[in-house]
Amino acid sequence: MNRNFKTLNDNLREIRVSIAELDKRLDEHDRRLDRHHERIKDLHDKITGGSY
Repeated sequence: MNRNFKTLNDNLREIRVSIAELDKRLDEHDRRLDRHHERIKDLHDKITGGSY
């Protein structure tokens, strides 16, 4: 039974690390999406002379 708890704890630790890594990747993608959105707005404003 102790081995099962150790295995379970090890698995939970790996899952937490994976979630933390995915959170970092998601944050970076969110920042990139924000930058792309701003660039699209700027290009739209240059083309139309108005606001997006």
